[in-house]
Amino acid sequence: MSREKFVRFAEDLNAALVGRDAEIECLLTAMLCRQHCLFVGAPGTAKSMLTDAVGQWVDGSVFSVLLNKF
Repeated sequence: MSREKFVRFAEDLNAALVGRDAEIECLLTAMLCRQHCLFVGAPGTAKSMLTDAVGQWVDGSVFSVLLNKF
């Protein structure tokens, strides 16, 4: 993967997910470091959308679990 492709993808994500710059940076940094990233927050804040987009970009799969009191 080239640096330009990575930077372009980060810019596309920042344009699509307004106000999620920190989450995007965290997820892409975790991906580069081959580490995990955990997002905890209120419903409807684009957590799943972000991880699904990155999973599609790398032709990978995404594992997600819904944690709630029910």
